[in-house]
Amino acid sequence: MPSLADSDPSAGSGEADKSLFELVPAGWSWALLQLFVAAVLAALWRARRLGPLVTEKLPVAIRASETTEGRARLYRKAGARDRASTVLRAATRERLAALVGVPPAQTHDPAALVPAVSARLTGEPRDVTALLFGTAPSDDAALVALADHLDALEREVRTS
Repeated sequence: MPSLADSDPSAGSGEADKSLFELVPAGWSWALLQLFVAAVLAALWRARRLGPLVTEKLPVAIRASETTEGRARLYRKAGARDRASTVLRAATRERLAALVGVPPAQTHDPAALVPAVSARLTGEPRDVTALLFGTAPSDDAALVALADHLDALEREVRTS
């Protein structure tokens, strides 16, 4: 049975001078090492394989419009108007560069693309630089308007 003398710190046997790591049993360090090794092995087991992607034939053909609408819904749900406008502008720049004869290396260079596109425009003057390289729209209506303006610009360059 323990007595009152067992809880007296002044009558201790020198255990008060030990650090926290000295009080932990020696078997714990091996257990932590085994846990770490198991975690690393589980991470390697569940990690994605490195290497090229493998293409496979899909059992169903998916229309491009469905893919576009699905991606648009994902952008809208995430509130990623900046990313959506970047994708729209980059795709339009690539198509316009092919139409006006700008090399692919200069597709995203305003100094090379804007003059070539402006030379093909016959209608009302527009700010092609702001349209192709502008800032992200502030709301969904502005994003839809941007898509319409980019489509109209591409259509006008295509017909001229």
